Amino acid sequence: MQIQAGRSLGVLQYLELLLCLEAFSMHLSFRGTVNYLLALCSFFEFIHQPGYFLFVYTAFSGQNFIEYRLAVKITFISWFGIAAISPTMFFTGIDRLIGIAFDEMHNKCKVRFYLTTITVICITFGIDFLVTIYQFMNLCGDQMITGIITDFTKDTSRQRIMWHCLTIMTIVVYLFVGLFIKIKSSGLPSADQINRRTFRSLFCIIAVNIGGYFINLFYINLIKPSISSPITAWFCQVIAVIPLNIGAASNGPILYFTSTDYRQAFQKQFPLVFKQIPNQNQVIPLQQQNGHPCN
Repeated sequence: MQIQAGRSLGVLQYLELLLCLEAFSMHLSFRGTVNYLLALCSFFEFIHQPGYFLFVYTAFSGQNFIEYRLAVKITFISWFGIAAISPTMFFTGIDRLIGIAFDEMHNKCKVRFYLTTITVICITFGIDFLVTIYQFMNLCGDQMITGIITDFTKDTSRQRIMWHCLTIMTIVVYLFVGLFIKIKSSGLPSADQINRRTFRSLFCIIAVNIGGYFINLFYINLIKPSISSPITAWFCQVIAVIPLNIGAASNGPILYFTSTDYRQAFQKQFPLVFKQIPNQNQVIPLQQQNGHPCN
């Protein structure tokens, strides 16, 4: 029952991410660099989530195993999304670090070239992972699997190492972002408030997202090898993935509760979904240190 609930959660998250992307795309005020990167991260999570429809089918149909080749064909695009998420979160942190520490340089950068370069790098990560899975599929396509993430990543140790490194580096980057905010905002109350609110929104999003991936990676590398029973290891893996799935769909709710502009955008775009809640705390949306929207 827990397994079915966890997989059903992924489908609900798919709908939530759809709402989030709709709000991003319909409001021109969210076209700054950091908002673009948040939308890009949500997009990759969005195309990752459809893979859970396969998991829901295997759970509720009683078909516990599926051929590896068929599973890869069904969830091919989903694995592209999951491989591109880690670099996107990392570059979101780098963007904020540059925006806070070197704001003049950030304001003068060629935005289209800057964002295009980041997007291409993230897409490259996704393609690299797909190529690796495709190669393994040609070798072991007839192997029967249950459909959880570790079934697809048995021959992707190089990619997993890169994910580990990106996860750790993203954490370090945000520590520096917080440090620079504290240093640069001393004696500037207004800038302090703007940067603190910006950092709070981003920190919550990245912490929840990375937290989910970190728990899953921690289990795979440190706990799973010590479990002798394959069934127990598989069941624990499914449980460890639940925080990852929750984090994958956290962008929308976090922005809704931490940013006035995003909350208003969601309410305006989906009046039947979101109730008009009176806003007591005026939270300025994601902005640069000088108070102007990110370019």
